[in-house]
Amino acid sequence: MHATQPFEKHPAVYQKVSQLVNDRRTTDEIKEELLKENPIAETELEQLIKHAKKLKHDKDHHLGRLLIIAGAVFLLAGFVFTFFNIYKNQSVHFAMYGLTSAGLIIMFIGLYYIFS
Repeated sequence: MHATQPFEKHPAVYQKVSQLVNDRRTTDEIKEELLKENPIAETELEQLIKHAKKLKHDKDHHLGRLLIIAGAVFLLAGFVFTFFNIYKNQSVHFAMYGLTSAGLIIMFIGLYYIFS
């Protein structure tokens, strides 16, 4: 038999919890605000907060991985363009400094999303 989850029983409260989690509120602030407005058991509220935080973390983790991959592509492109432009006696400044810098910045933003 399927047990009903708190977010299935209280969709409006869960939406409010998700909004507060996205605003980076602390757990105590979320509890305080929602217990004033809604008659909900504290254990159910804790489950709602935990579930919303897990979903937010999963989204941030996924975005971080995508950004790291994009940064690696920029770094690889910078290496390839630099490698070929050296042999053609062309300027390597854009490839070496522009693409490499962009790749590193994108990778560090991805790391921020993963570890925040």
